[in-house]
Amino acid sequence: MKENNERDTALDSFITEHVKDVQAKMNLIIEYLEICKAEFELNPNCASIHDIALIKKKLNEIIEFIDE
Repeated sequence: MKENNERDTALDSFITEHVKDVQAKMNLIIEYLEICKAEFELNPNCASIHDIALIKKKLNEIIEFIDE
């Protein structure tokens, strides 16, 4: 029984750390998107294909990380 509790505790810790990592990455993406939004509001003509591709790449990285 003690081994089960230790295993459950270890699993809970692992899940908690993974969730924290996901939350941290999501927060970084949100901050990045807020910066992009602010820049676009200042100059609506500045959005480029490169900017859009970079945003898509960052979002795909987050999705891949979450899926792991």
